[in-house]
Amino acid sequence: MVQWSPYVLDSSIAPGFSTFTAANIPNVADAFPEERFWLTNHFLNTALGPQYKPPYKQHVVTLLMRCQAAFRYYGQARGATIHYLSADVAKPAVRSYFEALNLWEVALLNWGMAVESFNPLSPEAKAFKSGDGSLEERAYLIHNAIKHWSKSGSDSVRQADDTVPMWLVNDGLMTRVGALSFAEVATLLGDLGAVANRLQHPAGVSGAVEGRLGMSLQQTEVEPPAVASPSSDPQKS
Repeated sequence: MVQWSPYVLDSSIAPGFSTFTAANIPNVADAFPEERFWLTNHFLNTALGPQYKPPYKQHVVTLLMRCQAAFRYYGQARGATIHYLSADVAKPAVRSYFEALNLWEVALLNWGMAVESFNPLSPEAKAFKSGDGSLEERAYLIHNAIKHWSKSGSDSVRQADDTVPMWLVNDGLMTRVGALSFAEVATLLGDLGAVANRLQHPAGVSGAVEGRLGMSLQQTEVEPPAVASPSSDPQKS
């Protein structure tokens, strides 16, 4: 079997490829049993019940869609990463590595687009303020580095030997603009999941959403139902 040098692996596949050997990735889905049903629940709750007024309606549906996608791709990225690191995968497992990396990118891109829909819903308490150094700002900078990778000529985003905007390290996700641990990515999704849990039920949305994302919607942003609400809660489908 050919033994590739770390330099060849890291410069031809991805930075840090040769040293990515382990990962501890939290399972976030267990804490959000309704995450697969956020959009369905919102539809059932609003079809015969109160609805968000425009433009809140558009922002809420987009946020739920992006949040649900972020959870889905996070779970797939977690599984693909564990598979890549498993002993029965021949190394260098280039195809498996890029499959996992792509899923992490898509999860983070959907998280960023969810934040873009969150901010108009909470103009007084946005996800982060420019320059605050928060976890959310750091994640959004990475989101932008991925999104604008092909257009960027800056050495702060892309260096000569880099093949991809983001790569995997034992602690988490690494870029030239910053890093996120796997635990931090799980925290980002958990905070957004708490918002999605509240937004799927317009009838009970008034008041603050607890957590790092301190959104507060008022009942005035919800329209009363056009017809009587069903007496029982909608069934998941």
